Amino acid sequence: MGCTYDVEYDECRGCSDSHPDVTNFHIPASQLWKSRMEEHVCTAPRSHPCGKSCCCNAEWKWDLEQRQCVKAKVLLGEKPSPSPPESKPPDPDPIPGSQVWDSCEARSAYQCGKGHCCCMFGCTFDVEADSCTGCRANDPSVILFHIPSSHRWTGRKQAGCHDPYKCGSCDAKLSHRCGWSCCCNAGYTWNLEQRRPSAVLVLQPLAATRFKATKQRVEHLNKLNGEPAFGITWMADRYDQEKYKRGHHKPKGFVPVAPVRNFTNRARTATAVDWRLTEAVTPIKNQGQCGSCWAFSATEAVESQLIMASGGRYDIELSPQQITSCAPSTGTYGCQGCNGGFTEGAYEYLKTVPGLANSFYIPYEQSLTESTDTAACPKSKVDAMNGPYMQLSGGYAAVTGYSYAVKPCTEGTCEHQDLKGLAAAIAESPISVCVNAGVWNDYTGGVLSAAACGPMGADYQDHCVMAVGYNSTAPKPYWIVRNSWASTWGIQGYIYLEMDKNTCGVADDATIPHVKVDLTEDEAKEAAARREAMFRRASEFATEPAVQMVV
Repeated sequence: MGCTYDVEYDECRGCSDSHPDVTNFHIPASQLWKSRMEEHVCTAPRSHPCGKSCCCNAEWKWDLEQRQCVKAKVLLGEKPSPSPPESKPPDPDPIPGSQVWDSCEARSAYQCGKGHCCCMFGCTFDVEADSCTGCRANDPSVILFHIPSSHRWTGRKQAGCHDPYKCGSCDAKLSHRCGWSCCCNAGYTWNLEQRRPSAVLVLQPLAATRFKATKQRVEHLNKLNGEPAFGITWMADRYDQEKYKRGHHKPKGFVPVAPVRNFTNRARTATAVDWRLTEAVTPIKNQGQCGSCWAFSATEAVESQLIMASGGRYDIELSPQQITSCAPSTGTYGCQGCNGGFTEGAYEYLKTVPGLANSFYIPYEQSLTESTDTAACPKSKVDAMNGPYMQLSGGYAAVTGYSYAVKPCTEGTCEHQDLKGLAAAIAESPISVCVNAGVWNDYTGGVLSAAACGPMGADYQDHCVMAVGYNSTAPKPYWIVRNSWASTWGIQGYIYLEMDKNTCGVADDATIPHVKVDLTEDEAKEAAARREAMFRRASEFATEPAVQMVV
């Protein structure tokens, strides 16, 4: 404690054991020694096991050149003191940066010290999520664990304090509780002179390598695209597991049985449609670090169908959490919550319950900062939708089934999908679509071409979203697609896909849920009139320039 881990020198530095408020124990940098990897033992002298690695005993440091633990004062150019007995056990005090979690293994951590846990190699402690994140423990080039420096401040030393979570406090700004001590938040280090956290910039070679790879990939994708559509975003130096999540997963051998609706015979035609200009499209959502895109896509499609069917009378946001948590995990339509699913499975589940609740009644609970286990199904709330209205807060949507907008493609390259039929379906209402979103993390704006997006076959589908319009009169015609990665992504949460081809497989799996709406004859006539008014707004103003780069 009172030390900061220095990545470049592979050791803890800036230590001041003589400071009255700094405990006299610190763990020098640990090392994944070869012997440790092969024999699972610490063979280096004056070392002890520490999780899956080895640490030098107290007052000893790892010498990179000698590949052994040496007296700390030797590295400082001072005369070494007599060596302590090699059998001396490690200091039992809490490990800097450790956390008293109920289970170490459940959070990419390992036990170290008196029931404390440390983040595994290649992981960073996330303050808000209270767990290890950004883990890449299987990366052979990652051998360091990065935990912010900790410090035993006076405020934590209170007589009779036996539970660090019930007494004492971390009164310094930019800090958080960590066992019996306090830790600086990520990105900050403890300044012994100023007695407060200060910003620190640590060179991370691996992050620089990932950034360089992203830059090269962006340049290559823009060449394939023929015009700028990709750029550097906050994910440029992140691992794949830290980026936006997808989550489309359809059981192998799934056979679609729902009917295909024919929209091409409808009288309604338009060269451009943008349902964002109407109340038919609810605000952009954020699925977070949960592979629940399939639930969001189905939810948004149900929302739009409810609004369209009622003529805007029932304009409510519904609950993707209900689908994520409650859709069955077994059977032909089994889904796996945050581990993936598919829209057909969502609709089949909704057919078995009273309806899809609103988002206030069953709010979204999945983490926005790290991937988590799927939240438990709030069964009592779902059942209450079929009981006394006093138990239900807000409205819900009753789903009776679904149909396909065009014939789905389940195998092959899917290069010849019915794009005219897809446009005709979108002219009626927004619809759910599933796509290949493998390159979408780097998208910043413009029209994404089929060449840059990659394969459009069903086997490449990994994400479910929503088609809310198209513009066939633009210099480069495009589909307007709504994502669930927050409004900070892409073009305020949307992406434009080349319209002349089945770009990203947008027409492979296009579905429309059937929503039951009980209206009187007069209400039904009014709803029909309002739908026509919405269509006029969506089509008359959709040709205005809308493609612009958002970085």
